[in-house]
Amino acid sequence: MHQALEDGFRGVLLIDVMMPIMNGWETVKEIVDKKLFEGNVIFMITALENPPPAIEKLREYITDYVSKPFEHKKFVERIKQHCSYLK
Repeated sequence: MHQALEDGFRGVLLIDVMMPIMNGWETVKEIVDKKLFEGNVIFMITALENPPPAIEKLREYITDYVSKPFEHKKFVERIKQHCSYLK
């Protein structure tokens, strides 16, 4: 993902909190540290019901946070809404 962002990708980034190599918070932190967040919408997905305290430091970069399980139709509608935020 980072290479795509470095190459200029702009869009909605769906990032799961629990990933095998680098968790979602580490991924967002790296995106922020490399200043690759501009022009992107960061949408976090997790099985956790409530966002952990780690989100506080990154809250300004995260547009939305959804807990699994979720209703797919509503999820797609939220993504479409976020796409409208893109320039």
